[in-house]
Amino acid sequence: MMLNELRRRLSVDELARLDQASMWGTEVRWSEAILRPDVLREMLAKMSPHTERLIRYWVRSIGPIPIQEEQLQARCVQEAGLAGAELRSALRDLRSSGVLFAVRKSWGEQLLFLPSDCYLAWRRALAASSPVDDFIDRTEGGMSQFGSSEGSETKLAFDENASSVPLGRRLVRAYAALHTIGLDTTSKGLFSKKIAADIARIIALRDVDAFGRLRPVYQEQYPFAFSLALDIAARLGLIVHREGAEQAWSWSTDTLEGWLGGNPFVREAELIRLFTIRYGFRNPAEAALTSGLLLLGTNESHQMNEPLHPFLSQWIEALCACGWASMTSGYTGGWKFQWLIDPWSDVTGNAITESILILPDGEVIVPPGVTFSVRWLVEQAAEWVNDDTVTFYRITDKSVMAAAERGVTAKRLVADLQHASGDVPLPEELEHSILHWVSRAGRTMIEQVMLLRCDTKEIADAAASREALSSLLQERLGDRTFIIRQSDEVQVRRELERAGWPPMRQEPTVEPEETARTGTVNKRKPASRRTSSGVTVPAAFIYDEHALHMYELLAVNEQLMKLEQAGAAPAEWPAAWTGQLRQYHFSTRKQMIEQALAWGAPLELRTGGRLVELVPERLDDSHDSWSVAGYLRSEEAYEPVRLLPDMWDEMRLIIPL
Repeated sequence: MMLNELRRRLSVDELARLDQASMWGTEVRWSEAILRPDVLREMLAKMSPHTERLIRYWVRSIGPIPIQEEQLQARCVQEAGLAGAELRSALRDLRSSGVLFAVRKSWGEQLLFLPSDCYLAWRRALAASSPVDDFIDRTEGGMSQFGSSEGSETKLAFDENASSVPLGRRLVRAYAALHTIGLDTTSKGLFSKKIAADIARIIALRDVDAFGRLRPVYQEQYPFAFSLALDIAARLGLIVHREGAEQAWSWSTDTLEGWLGGNPFVREAELIRLFTIRYGFRNPAEAALTSGLLLLGTNESHQMNEPLHPFLSQWIEALCACGWASMTSGYTGGWKFQWLIDPWSDVTGNAITESILILPDGEVIVPPGVTFSVRWLVEQAAEWVNDDTVTFYRITDKSVMAAAERGVTAKRLVADLQHASGDVPLPEELEHSILHWVSRAGRTMIEQVMLLRCDTKEIADAAASREALSSLLQERLGDRTFIIRQSDEVQVRRELERAGWPPMRQEPTVEPEETARTGTVNKRKPASRRTSSGVTVPAAFIYDEHALHMYELLAVNEQLMKLEQAGAAPAEWPAAWTGQLRQYHFSTRKQMIEQALAWGAPLELRTGGRLVELVPERLDDSHDSWSVAGYLRSEEAYEPVRLLPDMWDEMRLIIPL
């Protein structure tokens, strides 16, 4: 789940509480701060040691993947170096600050999670001074912490001649074509095979192994590229269900215009991050690898020595297939990875939009820095020729008349093209050609209308003379038939019933699969669903492995009450146990360790003249002696240990603040 979706599900009061949380200060709102690495680094300095330890562990080992609190508790002693009470305190801090959230499944199971785009922000905040070294450590030796991975390390051959056209530019062409064709579906609620094939052909997405790991909803019906285009469009909010008809699709005009109007390099960067989050976060290991690539600098190539981690190889192939990155063989062996698009362009803001160039023969040259909205315009007015670093189109009589048929006037078309070319006037001969081509369009028209048929000419005459009905009859055809607007159907029926001529209700004919219209009820169509809180979530054309949006988002106050109740030390503990370091009898030491294990408290010990912290894991008791097994914790190390009762001098229980 991403932050925007999460915000839509939070109450106004909860949003206000998070914005005022002391952890964020007063200069920046929570919704902005939680995505800013610089603010997150400042936040770390304000955290308690155990809270900082938990968030570092979470980002390193759990990532954006949901986890049961029981599983977290079972892992935290060994992996994070946190006792139970420290974990509860840290969770309370992170939940109240809006860093971690929780959902509840229908059967009561609760899951904790870090929003996926917030995870990317934390990865950047906690990145090592040399992200390349950190990334190599993870790929070569650090992945064992996540368990076994599918397959084994292998050598792969990368296509060094893969298309360098970014996916965003291809999607603009695909969406423009789909906008022209329309979002009509077949009687089974599916887009026709021809539409799916045509759009997939435009996207021209090379088949790679990483795509085979994903599960499209309509794997048998659609090419993968078409499923991907629809899934991204739904996630961006570009296509939505029509009001009152969950199976019918329409374009969200405002959202589409906003997306097309942004900086093209920013839009590509947003797509890279969305692509990573949606398709690269199936488990902690994959999330660490895919997000690690985003940390690599964009102004240089990065050496990737063989053998590569198998998923890393597949993911880089996918990025190359999308035109966002390149992988070339190095002079000394191995491979060199390089970003072709900066995944964080919205931060650096280093891109300046460009203008198109229109030649007298109608050829249109579109540089890479042209906005998506200008590309959309050119798609509507010209025929695509080819695409590489720059895109070539040609304005023809066919393309101009097609635009005119969609209602574009010659004046509007000329003005839009001129504005897109930097307000440079169009070549005079081309402008004359456009005016001529537009004048030839629209001489004829094909309309879809609704007919009212009367049984006799007398009834038709009476209907035409009835004042309340005659205004709804658009045109008379012959003696017994009228054209009416579909929007007037209900009112026409009402007036006919009042006149004593109730119309027959004719059942619609089921049309062939390839020609049926949108709106046909079909239970297999991926409809937007409502969560238990009533919030509508977007449809998915590729299955979400975690689907957190389907579960109830738990109120923070409800969770914090439970955590605060668990955070208070037991009343039966003597005050001395949590006060200064003291010497105790072996029996009292054992009793304190038993209480520490029961409540989840760490202990501070003085041994050999130095202070250490012990996170106890278990008490081993035999008939004549006992020992405690756990982990000694310091800023430098966290190591397993087994201690006999005579191996320390003084002790006390630590209550997390």
